[in-house]
Amino acid sequence: MSCKVVLAGFSGAGKTTVGHVLERDYGWRWLDLDGEVETRAQASITSIIRVEGEQHFRELERDELLRVLDADVDVVSIGGGTLLREDNREDVLDASLLVELGVSARTAAERVAADESGVSRTVKSVNEARRPLLAGKGSGSAEDLQVRVSELMI
Repeated sequence: MSCKVVLAGFSGAGKTTVGHVLERDYGWRWLDLDGEVETRAQASITSIIRVEGEQHFRELERDELLRVLDADVDVVSIGGGTLLREDNREDVLDASLLVELGVSARTAAERVAADESGVSRTVKSVNEARRPLLAGKGSGSAEDLQVRVSELMI
């Protein structure tokens, strides 16, 4: 396997930002695992989870993880959920340096809300468009989002 660094962390931790900086400033080849899953599946993660379920998404994610760990890239960004599978953790640790980007629940919620502010107004909550696992019950307010983030971080 040839991937050198894997960036992991909760939504809003800064994985994409760090990946872009490493790519831009150092010429490192960077991939986002979620983007690779969407490209291969020709569907958004939201659609995959809604239609096929989270388990199906996790299987697609597993397949893509194995592919990108063996690809000619320097850095791969993965979501925190990727590491919940033991086989994924083992493969990441065997193949690369794992860098966990930490973030508080409050900061994560603020960043997710700011990132999602430009999405279509037809979505029911601020985070439903690109982060379906953060979608929860409630009004979709910033307070509801922070509660949901805190629940998932436990």
